[in-house]
Amino acid sequence: MITLLTYILKLLLNLFVTTILITDINSRNKQNDKNLKFMIFCSFFSLTLSSICYSISAIDQSSFYYAATIIIIFLVVNSLTGSFEKDEKLKAYLICLCSILFGFGGFSLI
Repeated sequence: MITLLTYILKLLLNLFVTTILITDINSRNKQNDKNLKFMIFCSFFSLTLSSICYSISAIDQSSFYYAATIIIIFLVVNSLTGSFEKDEKLKAYLICLCSILFGFGGFSLI
């Protein structure tokens, strides 16, 4: 039960950070929301995968899962952001990095 509560808190904090990172106050075109769904998907995908990895590695005590999770997340994001501009790619990678950090953190981090 505490694991589910921790995951929900991670999800809420991650959604808040993702919203801050997505918001671009210097953009001239305020209607550019074509990548918004993708950024939220990156955030949720990274958080969920890294949280699952954290749960599995707590049982197995192996660091292989951490490396495999990071490689998989960045390969998926890299393959999906092929046609994005440089700024949008950096936003996607930054969002994934923040989500990974929230996902690998335990209850004490939250």
